[in-house]
Amino acid sequence: MTSEFPRGEWRLIDSGTTDPAYTMAVDEAILLSRVRKDNNGNAPEATLHLYSRDPPAISLGYFQKVDDEVHIELCKQLGIQILRRGSGGGAIYTDSKQLIYGLVIPGQNLGTIQNSFSMISQGIIETLKLFGLIGELKGLNDVVIGDKKISGCAQTRKGNIILQHGTFMMELDASKISQILTPSTTKFRDKVSTDVCSRLTCLANILGYTPSHKDVKNKLIQGFENAFNVKITIGTLTEQENVLVEELLERKYHNQQWNFKR
Repeated sequence: MTSEFPRGEWRLIDSGTTDPAYTMAVDEAILLSRVRKDNNGNAPEATLHLYSRDPPAISLGYFQKVDDEVHIELCKQLGIQILRRGSGGGAIYTDSKQLIYGLVIPGQNLGTIQNSFSMISQGIIETLKLFGLIGELKGLNDVVIGDKKISGCAQTRKGNIILQHGTFMMELDASKISQILTPSTTKFRDKVSTDVCSRLTCLANILGYTPSHKDVKNKLIQGFENAFNVKITIGTLTEQENVLVEELLERKYHNQQWNFKR
């Protein structure tokens, strides 16, 4: 099936709004499958995976300690899952009011880690242009409008293949975020609530309305097409990827030993 995707054409996997653990497993399954096929060329040049999460979830960076970053009891009360992703970076709150992307792509033409973050983030910047907004990359991995972050991302790599996943905020519940995240770093300690309001923004705040998931999704696809000069075509997971998803759910993302390993 994947041989149907020629050079310059990417595959789109649209998981819709679904279980957070499943979305993490799909991201990693696509990465692992792409690594295994890297030597024979029997794979799409890249895969863009789009999804939102319901129920909501905290996505922990691989190296973070749960107790240092998350109000665990409050998450239980609110029905918020706590999951550990394979990439680094900080803890984030995710729900159905964000569109999340996972891009699996060969890294040989993207240069250094810094360059790869910059090039992939152009997909978000091009998406913002389609809404009439001007975004720019700040630091390594934040896309901002003015001085407020609207999208952040993280990476992991297997061999020559990159998985970058990131959020695109449609709406923002600053109060909830400030209650459930308890960051340990000096940068955020003791000023979480004010920082959430001052550092983050979303499409609803800027545009004055919340675009539909369909509209945001279509513009995000077009944004990545414009940034990379490719065509993105809807596809499905392969049999191998579906098997990997089930294995990863059992071994990692539905397993508290993984999610609470630190």
